[in-house]
Amino acid sequence: MASSSSLGRSFTGPSSQVLCVSKRLMGTAPSKGIREQPQVPDRLKDAVAYFGNNSQSNVIMEDTPYVPQEKRQNLLKEAMSMQQNMKSMTKMDRFRTAMSAVHELGPDDEGWRDVYLFARTTEHCTELVQIPSDKFPRGAKLWIELEFCEERRQPYFLKLPNGMVVLPVFSMEEYQDHYFSRLDIFEPVWFPVPRMGTRYESFCKMPFPVCALGAIQRHAALSTMAIPTSQFGVLVNPGQRSSKFLTYPELIYLATQKKHSFVANEGPEPFDRSLKRAFDTTSMPLERMSPQQVMEHIKSRPSIPQVALLELHLLLFSFQEVTEMYVKTVKRPAWKRLMGGPETMTQLDVIVSDTGNQRAWRGELQSVLQNWSFLKEFQTDVHIELLNKRPQPLDPSAMKLYDTHADGTFYRQHASVQKGALSLRQSLDFDAPLVDKDGKTVDTGPKLQGR
Repeated sequence: MASSSSLGRSFTGPSSQVLCVSKRLMGTAPSKGIREQPQVPDRLKDAVAYFGNNSQSNVIMEDTPYVPQEKRQNLLKEAMSMQQNMKSMTKMDRFRTAMSAVHELGPDDEGWRDVYLFARTTEHCTELVQIPSDKFPRGAKLWIELEFCEERRQPYFLKLPNGMVVLPVFSMEEYQDHYFSRLDIFEPVWFPVPRMGTRYESFCKMPFPVCALGAIQRHAALSTMAIPTSQFGVLVNPGQRSSKFLTYPELIYLATQKKHSFVANEGPEPFDRSLKRAFDTTSMPLERMSPQQVMEHIKSRPSIPQVALLELHLLLFSFQEVTEMYVKTVKRPAWKRLMGGPETMTQLDVIVSDTGNQRAWRGELQSVLQNWSFLKEFQTDVHIELLNKRPQPLDPSAMKLYDTHADGTFYRQHASVQKGALSLRQSLDFDAPLVDKDGKTVDTGPKLQGR
Protein backbone atom coordinates (compact mmCIF):
# COMPACT_ATOMS: atom_id res chain seq x y z
CA MET A 1 0.00 0.00 0.00
CA ALA A 2 1.38 3.36 -0.99
CA SER A 3 1.89 6.07 1.56
CA SER A 4 -0.16 9.28 1.41
CA SER A 5 1.35 12.26 -0.39
CA SER A 6 1.74 15.78 0.93
CA LEU A 7 -1.54 16.79 -0.83
CA GLY A 8 -3.54 14.33 1.19
CA ARG A 9 -4.03 11.60 -1.47
CA SER A 10 -3.91 7.94 -0.45
CA PHE A 11 -4.57 4.66 -2.27
CA THR A 12 -6.36 1.82 -0.55
CA GLY A 13 -5.61 -0.66 -3.27
CA PRO A 14 -4.24 -1.11 -6.71
CA SER A 15 -7.68 -1.11 -8.38
CA SER A 16 -9.67 1.63 -6.46
CA GLN A 17 -8.90 5.24 -5.62
CA VAL A 18 -10.53 7.31 -2.79
CA LEU A 19 -9.90 11.00 -2.23
CA CYS A 20 -9.10 11.58 1.41
CA VAL A 21 -9.20 15.14 2.77
CA SER A 22 -6.87 16.07 5.58
CA LYS A 23 -8.28 16.83 9.00
CA ARG A 24 -7.46 20.52 8.79
CA LEU A 25 -9.93 20.85 5.89
CA MET A 26 -12.72 18.74 7.38
CA GLY A 27 -13.96 21.48 9.71
CA THR A 28 -13.84 19.51 12.92
CA ALA A 29 -13.68 21.25 16.28
CA PRO A 30 -12.45 19.60 19.49
CA SER A 31 -15.30 18.04 21.51
CA LYS A 32 -17.92 19.80 19.33
CA GLY A 33 -18.40 17.39 16.47
CA ILE A 34 -18.35 18.42 12.85
CA ARG A 35 -19.13 22.07 12.11
CA GLU A 36 -21.95 22.57 9.60
CA GLN A 37 -21.84 25.15 6.89
CA PRO A 38 -24.20 28.06 7.80
CA GLN A 39 -27.27 28.40 5.60
CA VAL A 40 -27.46 31.28 3.19
CA PRO A 41 -30.28 33.64 4.32
CA ASP A 42 -33.41 33.67 2.21
CA ARG A 43 -33.26 37.43 1.73
CA LEU A 44 -29.76 37.06 0.25
CA LYS A 45 -30.93 34.30 -2.10
CA ASP A 46 -33.86 36.43 -3.21
CA ALA A 47 -31.62 39.46 -3.74
CA VAL A 48 -29.15 37.47 -5.85
CA ALA A 49 -32.00 35.92 -7.85
CA TYR A 50 -33.54 39.35 -8.47
CA PHE A 51 -30.47 41.53 -9.08
CA GLY A 52 -27.95 38.91 -10.21
CA ASN A 53 -24.51 38.09 -8.84
CA ASN A 54 -22.67 40.81 -10.74
CA SER A 55 -22.74 43.98 -8.67
CA GLN A 56 -20.95 46.02 -11.35
CA SER A 57 -23.73 45.54 -13.91
CA ASN A 58 -26.27 47.30 -11.65
CA VAL A 59 -24.16 50.41 -11.11
CA ILE A 60 -24.42 53.34 -13.50
CA MET A 61 -21.10 55.09 -13.78
CA GLU A 62 -22.76 58.48 -14.47
CA ASP A 63 -24.30 58.58 -10.98
CA THR A 64 -22.60 60.90 -8.60
CA PRO A 65 -21.20 59.11 -5.56
CA TYR A 66 -22.46 61.86 -3.25
CA VAL A 67 -25.85 63.58 -3.34
CA PRO A 68 -25.91 67.07 -1.83
CA GLN A 69 -28.13 67.71 1.15
CA GLU A 70 -30.49 70.08 -0.70
CA LYS A 71 -31.04 67.54 -3.43
CA ARG A 72 -31.65 64.83 -0.85
CA GLN A 73 -34.27 66.99 0.86
CA ASN A 74 -35.99 67.70 -2.45
CA LEU A 75 -36.04 63.99 -3.30
CA LEU A 76 -37.51 63.21 0.11
CA LYS A 77 -40.22 65.85 -0.26
CA GLU A 78 -41.07 64.57 -3.72
CA ALA A 79 -41.32 60.99 -2.51
CA MET A 80 -43.44 61.93 0.51
CA SER A 81 -45.81 64.06 -1.57
CA MET A 82 -46.55 61.28 -4.07
CA GLN A 83 -49.97 59.74 -3.42
CA GLN A 84 -49.71 56.74 -5.72
CA ASN A 85 -48.12 54.48 -3.10
CA MET A 86 -49.93 55.84 -0.06
CA LYS A 87 -53.32 54.99 1.43
CA SER A 88 -55.28 57.59 3.35
CA MET A 89 -57.31 55.80 6.02
CA THR A 90 -59.41 58.89 6.71
CA LYS A 91 -60.55 59.06 3.10
CA MET A 92 -61.07 55.31 2.67
CA ASP A 93 -62.82 54.47 5.95
CA ARG A 94 -65.51 57.08 6.30
CA PHE A 95 -67.37 55.04 8.92
CA ARG A 96 -64.35 54.94 11.25
CA THR A 97 -63.85 58.69 10.80
CA ALA A 98 -67.50 59.38 11.63
CA MET A 99 -67.34 57.10 14.70
CA SER A 100 -64.19 58.84 15.95
CA ALA A 101 -65.96 62.20 15.63
CA VAL A 102 -68.86 61.14 17.89
CA HIS A 103 -66.85 58.89 20.21
CA GLU A 104 -67.42 61.09 23.26
CA LEU A 105 -70.50 63.01 22.10
CA GLY A 106 -74.08 62.55 23.17
CA PRO A 107 -76.83 60.87 21.15
CA ASP A 108 -78.30 64.23 20.09
CA ASP A 109 -75.21 65.24 18.11
CA GLU A 110 -75.61 65.69 14.35
CA GLY A 111 -72.58 63.47 13.71
CA TRP A 112 -74.64 60.35 14.36
CA ARG A 113 -76.47 60.93 11.09
CA ASP A 114 -73.13 60.55 9.31
CA VAL A 115 -72.44 57.36 11.26
CA TYR A 116 -75.62 55.69 10.04
CA LEU A 117 -75.16 57.16 6.56
CA PHE A 118 -71.68 55.66 6.16
CA ALA A 119 -72.73 52.42 7.85
CA ARG A 120 -75.34 52.05 5.12
CA THR A 121 -73.19 53.09 2.14
CA THR A 122 -69.87 51.43 3.11
CA GLU A 123 -69.04 47.85 2.17
CA HIS A 124 -68.08 45.72 5.16
CA CYS A 125 -66.32 42.36 5.40
CA THR A 126 -66.48 39.33 7.68
CA GLU A 127 -65.15 35.77 7.86
CA LEU A 128 -67.11 32.79 6.50
CA VAL A 129 -66.87 29.08 7.17
CA GLN A 130 -64.91 27.28 4.47
CA ILE A 131 -66.72 24.69 2.37
CA PRO A 132 -65.18 22.02 0.06
CA SER A 133 -66.14 23.89 -3.11
CA ASP A 134 -64.07 26.97 -2.21
CA LYS A 135 -61.12 27.52 -4.57
CA PHE A 136 -58.47 29.80 -3.11
CA PRO A 137 -56.20 31.99 -5.25
CA ARG A 138 -52.52 31.25 -4.92
CA GLY A 139 -51.21 32.76 -1.68
CA ALA A 140 -54.20 35.07 -1.01
CA LYS A 141 -57.58 35.26 0.67
CA LEU A 142 -60.79 34.11 -0.97
CA TRP A 143 -63.24 36.99 -1.35
CA ILE A 144 -66.95 36.30 -1.88
CA GLU A 145 -69.42 38.97 -2.93
CA LEU A 146 -72.55 38.50 -0.82
CA GLU A 147 -74.68 40.23 -3.44
CA PHE A 148 -73.86 37.56 -6.04
CA CYS A 149 -73.52 34.57 -3.69
CA GLU A 150 -76.24 32.00 -4.34
CA GLU A 151 -75.20 29.55 -1.64
CA ARG A 152 -76.28 29.65 1.99
CA ARG A 153 -73.06 30.49 3.82
CA GLN A 154 -72.40 30.52 7.56
CA PRO A 155 -70.09 33.03 9.26
CA TYR A 156 -67.84 32.77 12.29
CA PHE A 157 -69.21 34.51 15.36
CA LEU A 158 -67.64 36.38 18.28
CA LYS A 159 -68.37 35.60 21.92
CA LEU A 160 -68.26 38.53 24.33
CA PRO A 161 -66.99 38.11 27.93
CA ASN A 162 -70.57 38.20 29.29
CA GLY A 163 -71.61 35.30 27.03
CA MET A 164 -73.31 37.37 24.34
CA VAL A 165 -72.74 36.17 20.76
CA VAL A 166 -72.47 38.73 17.95
CA LEU A 167 -71.38 38.78 14.31
CA PRO A 168 -68.03 40.59 13.88
CA VAL A 169 -68.09 42.94 10.89
CA PHE A 170 -65.23 45.19 9.71
CA SER A 171 -65.32 48.38 7.70
CA MET A 172 -61.78 47.82 6.34
CA GLU A 173 -59.62 44.81 5.53
CA GLU A 174 -56.84 46.08 7.81
CA TYR A 175 -59.12 45.91 10.84
CA GLN A 176 -59.97 42.31 10.00
CA ASP A 177 -56.26 41.45 9.73
CA HIS A 178 -55.73 43.00 13.17
CA TYR A 179 -58.63 40.86 14.44
CA PHE A 180 -56.91 37.73 13.10
CA SER A 181 -53.64 38.73 14.76
CA ARG A 182 -55.43 39.17 18.10
CA LEU A 183 -56.86 35.67 17.74
CA ASP A 184 -53.47 34.32 16.51
CA ILE A 185 -54.96 32.69 13.39
CA PHE A 186 -54.18 33.00 9.66
CA GLU A 187 -50.57 34.06 10.14
CA PRO A 188 -49.80 34.78 6.44
CA VAL A 189 -52.54 37.44 6.46
CA TRP A 190 -51.12 39.69 9.17
CA PHE A 191 -47.46 38.62 9.63
CA PRO A 192 -44.84 39.70 7.05
CA VAL A 193 -43.84 36.51 5.25
CA PRO A 194 -41.54 36.50 2.16
CA ARG A 195 -43.67 36.43 -0.99
CA MET A 196 -40.89 35.13 -3.23
CA GLY A 197 -37.84 32.88 -2.99
CA THR A 198 -37.53 29.48 -1.33
CA ARG A 199 -40.22 30.16 1.27
CA TYR A 200 -42.94 31.11 -1.18
CA GLU A 201 -44.12 27.53 -1.68
CA SER A 202 -44.54 26.93 2.04
CA PHE A 203 -46.22 30.34 2.33
CA CYS A 204 -48.85 29.32 -0.24
CA LYS A 205 -49.59 26.11 1.68
CA MET A 206 -50.55 27.98 4.84
CA PRO A 207 -54.28 28.40 5.64
CA PHE A 208 -56.09 31.50 4.41
CA PRO A 209 -59.53 32.80 5.43
CA VAL A 210 -62.72 32.98 3.41
CA CYS A 211 -63.95 36.59 3.56
CA ALA A 212 -67.34 37.98 2.60
CA LEU A 213 -67.75 41.48 1.18
CA GLY A 214 -70.99 43.38 0.94
CA ALA A 215 -73.27 46.08 2.29
CA ILE A 216 -74.44 46.10 5.89
CA GLN A 217 -77.87 44.85 4.75
CA ARG A 218 -76.24 41.63 3.50
CA HIS A 219 -74.42 41.14 6.78
CA ALA A 220 -77.65 41.76 8.69
CA ALA A 221 -79.33 39.00 6.69
CA LEU A 222 -76.30 36.79 7.36
CA SER A 223 -76.53 37.35 11.14
CA THR A 224 -80.28 36.72 11.33
CA MET A 225 -80.56 33.77 8.92
CA ALA A 226 -77.29 31.84 9.30
CA ILE A 227 -78.52 29.86 12.33
CA PRO A 228 -82.27 29.13 12.32
CA THR A 229 -82.56 28.76 16.11
CA SER A 230 -81.62 32.38 16.91
CA GLN A 231 -80.76 35.78 15.48
CA PHE A 232 -77.67 37.75 16.46
CA GLY A 233 -76.59 41.36 16.62
CA VAL A 234 -73.68 42.94 14.75
CA LEU A 235 -70.49 44.40 16.24
CA VAL A 236 -68.70 46.69 13.78
CA ASN A 237 -64.89 46.84 14.11
CA PRO A 238 -64.27 44.70 17.23
CA GLY A 239 -60.84 45.28 18.77
CA GLN A 240 -60.77 48.95 17.71
CA ARG A 241 -61.18 52.15 19.69
CA SER A 242 -64.52 53.11 18.11
CA SER A 243 -66.76 50.04 17.84
CA LYS A 244 -70.52 50.05 17.33
CA PHE A 245 -73.22 47.54 18.24
CA LEU A 246 -76.01 47.34 15.66
CA THR A 247 -79.29 45.99 17.06
CA TYR A 248 -82.47 44.83 15.34
CA PRO A 249 -84.23 48.23 14.98
CA GLU A 250 -81.02 49.84 13.72
CA LEU A 251 -80.54 47.10 11.12
CA ILE A 252 -84.14 47.49 10.00
CA TYR A 253 -83.67 51.26 9.76
CA LEU A 254 -80.53 50.86 7.63
CA ALA A 255 -82.19 48.29 5.36
CA THR A 256 -85.28 50.40 4.71
CA GLN A 257 -83.33 53.46 3.55
CA LYS A 258 -82.63 54.02 -0.11
CA LYS A 259 -79.82 51.77 -1.23
CA HIS A 260 -77.75 54.27 -3.20
CA SER A 261 -78.74 57.46 -1.38
CA PHE A 262 -75.83 59.38 0.11
CA VAL A 263 -78.04 61.99 1.80
CA ALA A 264 -78.88 61.58 5.49
CA ASN A 265 -82.59 61.61 6.33
CA GLU A 266 -83.87 64.53 8.35
CA GLY A 267 -86.55 62.59 10.23
CA PRO A 268 -86.03 60.95 13.65
CA GLU A 269 -84.72 57.41 13.84
CA PRO A 270 -87.29 54.76 14.88
CA PHE A 271 -85.25 53.45 17.84
CA ASP A 272 -84.22 54.60 21.28
CA ARG A 273 -81.60 57.34 21.46
CA SER A 274 -79.58 55.43 24.07
CA LEU A 275 -78.49 52.98 21.34
CA LYS A 276 -76.29 55.73 19.87
CA ARG A 277 -73.19 54.78 21.81
CA ALA A 278 -69.59 54.02 20.89
CA PHE A 279 -67.51 51.32 22.64
CA ASP A 280 -63.77 50.96 23.09
CA THR A 281 -63.02 47.25 22.56
CA THR A 282 -59.22 47.43 22.28
CA SER A 283 -58.76 45.59 25.61
CA MET A 284 -61.76 43.29 25.25
CA PRO A 285 -60.86 39.56 25.07
CA LEU A 286 -61.94 38.06 21.75
CA GLU A 287 -63.22 34.48 21.37
CA ARG A 288 -64.06 33.16 17.92
CA MET A 289 -66.86 30.60 17.68
CA SER A 290 -68.00 28.36 14.85
CA PRO A 291 -71.72 27.90 14.13
CA GLN A 292 -71.67 24.48 15.81
CA GLN A 293 -70.17 25.97 18.97
CA VAL A 294 -72.74 28.78 18.89
CA MET A 295 -75.64 26.32 18.71
CA GLU A 296 -74.31 24.50 21.77
CA HIS A 297 -73.65 27.76 23.62
CA ILE A 298 -77.08 29.34 23.17
CA LYS A 299 -78.76 26.32 24.77
CA SER A 300 -77.70 27.70 28.15
CA ARG A 301 -78.73 31.27 27.25
CA PRO A 302 -82.23 32.80 27.50
CA SER A 303 -84.54 31.42 24.84
CA ILE A 304 -85.28 34.80 23.27
CA PRO A 305 -83.26 35.90 20.20
CA GLN A 306 -79.78 37.10 21.04
CA VAL A 307 -80.23 40.29 19.02
CA ALA A 308 -83.20 41.23 21.24
CA LEU A 309 -81.18 40.41 24.37
CA LEU A 310 -78.32 42.60 23.11
CA GLU A 311 -80.73 45.50 22.59
CA LEU A 312 -82.08 45.08 26.13
CA HIS A 313 -78.56 45.12 27.59
CA LEU A 314 -77.70 48.31 25.69
CA LEU A 315 -80.89 49.95 26.99
CA LEU A 316 -80.33 49.01 30.64
CA PHE A 317 -76.58 49.16 31.29
CA SER A 318 -76.55 52.94 31.80
CA PHE A 319 -78.99 52.55 34.73
CA GLN A 320 -76.71 51.46 37.56
CA GLU A 321 -79.76 51.20 39.85
CA VAL A 322 -81.09 48.20 37.88
CA THR A 323 -79.58 45.00 39.28
CA GLU A 324 -81.59 42.20 37.62
CA MET A 325 -84.45 41.63 35.23
CA TYR A 326 -86.69 38.59 34.79
CA VAL A 327 -89.44 37.73 32.32
CA LYS A 328 -92.22 35.30 33.17
CA THR A 329 -95.78 34.34 32.26
CA VAL A 330 -98.47 35.11 34.88
CA LYS A 331 -102.25 34.89 35.04
CA ARG A 332 -104.22 37.96 34.21
CA PRO A 333 -106.36 39.53 36.94
CA ALA A 334 -109.98 38.43 37.03
CA TRP A 335 -111.30 41.90 36.23
CA LYS A 336 -109.27 41.95 33.02
CA ARG A 337 -110.51 38.51 31.96
CA LEU A 338 -114.10 39.77 32.08
CA MET A 339 -113.42 41.75 28.89
CA GLY A 340 -112.63 38.57 26.97
CA GLY A 341 -108.83 38.83 27.01
CA PRO A 342 -106.43 35.88 27.30
CA GLU A 343 -105.90 34.22 30.67
CA THR A 344 -102.14 34.81 30.75
CA MET A 345 -99.86 37.79 30.20
CA THR A 346 -96.12 38.51 30.14
CA GLN A 347 -94.60 40.27 33.12
CA LEU A 348 -91.15 41.90 33.32
CA ASP A 349 -89.78 42.01 36.87
CA VAL A 350 -87.13 44.74 37.08
CA ILE A 351 -85.15 44.54 40.33
CA VAL A 352 -83.83 47.97 41.30
CA SER A 353 -81.65 49.01 44.22
CA ASP A 354 -83.36 50.68 47.15
CA THR A 355 -82.19 54.25 46.62
CA GLY A 356 -83.64 57.36 48.19
CA ASN A 357 -84.60 59.32 45.05
CA GLN A 358 -86.19 56.98 42.52
CA ARG A 359 -88.41 59.55 40.82
CA ALA A 360 -85.45 61.02 38.93
CA TRP A 361 -84.89 57.89 36.82
CA ARG A 362 -88.04 55.79 37.36
CA GLY A 363 -90.02 57.41 34.56
CA GLU A 364 -87.04 57.36 32.19
CA LEU A 365 -86.48 53.66 32.88
CA GLN A 366 -90.09 52.80 32.07
CA SER A 367 -89.98 54.78 28.82
CA VAL A 368 -86.73 53.05 27.81
CA LEU A 369 -88.21 49.60 28.49
CA GLN A 370 -91.29 50.47 26.45
CA ASN A 371 -88.99 51.27 23.51
CA TRP A 372 -87.62 47.71 23.54
CA SER A 373 -88.52 46.43 20.08
CA PHE A 374 -89.01 42.84 21.28
CA LEU A 375 -92.08 43.78 23.34
CA LYS A 376 -94.10 43.70 20.12
CA GLU A 377 -93.14 40.05 19.58
CA PHE A 378 -94.96 38.81 22.70
CA GLN A 379 -98.35 37.38 21.86
CA THR A 380 -99.90 38.66 25.11
CA ASP A 381 -99.96 41.93 26.99
CA VAL A 382 -96.76 42.97 28.74
CA HIS A 383 -96.72 44.32 32.27
CA ILE A 384 -93.59 46.00 33.70
CA GLU A 385 -93.11 45.68 37.46
CA LEU A 386 -90.40 47.54 39.39
CA LEU A 387 -89.38 45.69 42.55
CA ASN A 388 -86.86 46.44 45.30
CA LYS A 389 -86.20 42.77 46.06
CA ARG A 390 -86.15 39.55 44.11
CA PRO A 391 -89.48 37.69 44.56
CA GLN A 392 -89.17 34.64 46.78
CA PRO A 393 -89.68 31.88 45.87
CA LEU A 394 -88.67 32.55 42.29
CA ASP A 395 -91.16 31.46 39.67
CA PRO A 396 -89.82 28.37 37.84
CA SER A 397 -90.99 29.85 34.53
CA ALA A 398 -89.02 33.07 35.15
CA MET A 399 -86.10 33.66 32.80
CA LYS A 400 -83.21 35.93 33.75
CA LEU A 401 -82.46 38.47 31.04
CA TYR A 402 -80.12 40.95 32.69
CA ASP A 403 -77.58 41.00 35.52
CA THR A 404 -75.71 44.16 36.42
CA HIS A 405 -72.60 42.26 37.53
CA ALA A 406 -72.26 40.03 34.46
CA ASP A 407 -73.74 42.30 31.79
CA GLY A 408 -73.93 45.88 33.02
CA THR A 409 -70.37 46.02 34.32
CA PHE A 410 -69.00 44.77 30.99
CA TYR A 411 -70.82 47.39 28.89
CA ARG A 412 -70.06 50.22 31.31
CA GLN A 413 -66.37 49.27 31.30
CA HIS A 414 -66.03 49.52 27.50
CA ALA A 415 -68.58 52.27 26.76
CA SER A 416 -67.27 55.68 25.81
CA VAL A 417 -67.74 58.46 28.35
CA GLN A 418 -70.24 60.84 26.82
CA LYS A 419 -69.46 64.44 27.77
CA GLY A 420 -72.56 65.97 26.24
CA ALA A 421 -72.75 67.55 22.80
CA LEU A 422 -69.39 69.34 23.13
CA SER A 423 -66.41 68.35 21.05
CA LEU A 424 -62.80 69.14 21.93
CA ARG A 425 -62.82 71.96 19.36
CA GLN A 426 -65.90 73.51 20.98
CA SER A 427 -64.73 73.05 24.57
CA LEU A 428 -61.47 74.89 23.78
CA ASP A 429 -63.32 77.74 22.00
CA PHE A 430 -61.18 77.16 18.95
CA ASP A 431 -63.55 79.09 16.68
CA ALA A 432 -63.92 82.05 19.06
CA PRO A 433 -62.63 85.39 17.72
CA LEU A 434 -59.16 86.50 18.80
CA VAL A 435 -58.99 89.27 21.40
CA ASP A 436 -56.13 91.40 22.64
CA LYS A 437 -55.16 92.21 26.23
CA ASP A 438 -57.90 94.86 26.45
CA GLY A 439 -60.60 92.44 25.35
CA LYS A 440 -61.05 93.94 21.91
CA THR A 441 -61.52 91.72 18.87
CA VAL A 442 -58.41 91.41 16.72
CA ASP A 443 -58.99 91.93 13.01
CA THR A 444 -57.25 89.02 11.26
CA GLY A 445 -57.53 90.74 7.90
CA PRO A 446 -58.23 89.34 4.44
CA LYS A 447 -54.93 87.46 4.30
CA LEU A 448 -55.92 84.93 6.97
CA GLN A 449 -59.36 84.50 5.49
CA GLY A 450 -58.04 83.93 2.01
CA ARG A 451 -55.58 81.21 2.91
